Amino acid sequence: MFNGQKIVVVMPAYNAARTLRRTYDEVMAQGIVDLVIVVPVVTGYTASCGS
Repeated sequence: MFNGQKIVVVMPAYNAARTLRRTYDEVMAQGIVDLVIVVPVVTGYTASCGS
């Protein structure tokens, strides 16, 4: 299907506790064998806006 290419899926996980597992299951259900899943998790992050 992808002719030996590696597929990379990036799933941001900020406030995603409710949906992360379902999203992972959906990606895995695609049946891609050569797959890398990256889940960047932000902890202790505080954002502020300039206004």
